[in-house]
Amino acid sequence: MNYYRLFAVALLLNVFSCRTAIHTLAPEEKYEQVRYTPQESLFSIPLHFSIQEMQTLVNKHTEGVLYEDKNIEDDNFMVKVSKNSPITLSITGNEVQFRVPLDVWLKGGAKGSTLGISWGDFEEVNGSIALTFRTKVDMDLFWNISTKTRFVKYEWIKQPQFSIALLNIPFKIVADKLIRSQQETIAAIIDEQVRKNVDTRTYLETAWNYMHEPIALGTDPSTWLTIKPKELFLSPLTSDSKQLYLTVGLKATTETVLGSKPAFVKTNLPNYKVQSSNDGTYNLQLAINIDYEHITDMASKYLVGQVYTFDGGKKKITINEVDFYGNEDQMVASVLLSGDVTGRVYLKGYPVYDSISRKIIFSKLDFDLDTKNKLHKSANWLGHDVMVKKMAPYFSYYIGEHLDKASAQVKETLKHKQLHTNFVAEGSLEELKPVDIILTKEGLMALVNAKGKIKLFVSGLDKY
Repeated sequence: MNYYRLFAVALLLNVFSCRTAIHTLAPEEKYEQVRYTPQESLFSIPLHFSIQEMQTLVNKHTEGVLYEDKNIEDDNFMVKVSKNSPITLSITGNEVQFRVPLDVWLKGGAKGSTLGISWGDFEEVNGSIALTFRTKVDMDLFWNISTKTRFVKYEWIKQPQFSIALLNIPFKIVADKLIRSQQETIAAIIDEQVRKNVDTRTYLETAWNYMHEPIALGTDPSTWLTIKPKELFLSPLTSDSKQLYLTVGLKATTETVLGSKPAFVKTNLPNYKVQSSNDGTYNLQLAINIDYEHITDMASKYLVGQVYTFDGGKKKITINEVDFYGNEDQMVASVLLSGDVTGRVYLKGYPVYDSISRKIIFSKLDFDLDTKNKLHKSANWLGHDVMVKKMAPYFSYYIGEHLDKASAQVKETLKHKQLHTNFVAEGSLEELKPVDIILTKEGLMALVNAKGKIKLFVSGLDKY
């Protein structure tokens, strides 16, 4: 009996003596001083001004009598001019043409003396004339709209007809008198009404200030898009029969922040600057943050409890625990083994985005040098490459759902968003592409470039 007990003990000792305990050095947990600089983005925002609304605005502030000459003594004529029908606008480039139809009331006549007897004959008549003006639109240094209106031509719609026999009315002289008297008056009215009622600086300051406000992108977790505007510029005016187009370019840095709403500081609207811009394309950078705890949970779900066999089935190891952290620009996987090898082993790899699987994977994944050396000395039967290949598929993180969620949030944010009483933004998202992976103390930060188009419609000018 004692013989069998001794045999069992010897066999048990033999079994345990075949197991290899390794003691490896953990790679240091450290992170590069990565200064994440938010990407400078360019937003090109085409503004659409309705010519119909501008026309309504001009007509609203040019009603009634526009000019009146009550002195008949200087040239035997009295004149009163009032608007006869709505002013119409047409636009070419940065010039707006106004056709101003006017009613003309004239009182004119002839007087003199014959043989010491004074005589006079006066009559009142009505006519109508259309004057055409052209306004050049520009901006001053402080984003205030600047216009310069000049007279272009006139046309009689209905010439006044006097019945006084002795009165030969030179209509060209009358027209010239009207033009001389009206061109400065009406031009001044147009320039003054545009200056008073088309307050471009206020519009742009409102938009500029709004840009500083963090934009909520999601609630689980709370995600905010911050825009820090730096520079604002304007492209030349263009137009068609219905719209005046003015493209505002914005240079800004963008960043995605998780957690509570970030603080922000408003900056002053920069001075006016002219620069060519594109068709409304924007580029901005978002960030998807994945903490180590979440990565560990996902990997543990598939790896912990896995049993791998080697050496023709003679050797077995079991994965009991997996943990992740960073070592400068490499991700470290700490794996606790039991079985024919006991102890911790460490693998390292570079986190990269795989566009086909939409996963963050470990590039150049391999055992850490210290682990590799100790396995080589005491457990060379453990096929290093085979072991790495077995675990590699689980050292990855699928971010497709994060990208889809970010895409949906950006699209919803840009879809017909009322920014202000007079501003409506409409945008599209054309591309969402991860471009870099950064390791932080908290986890992985996947930097994602978003590209699309945005338009800003200006409406309600006729309400002023």
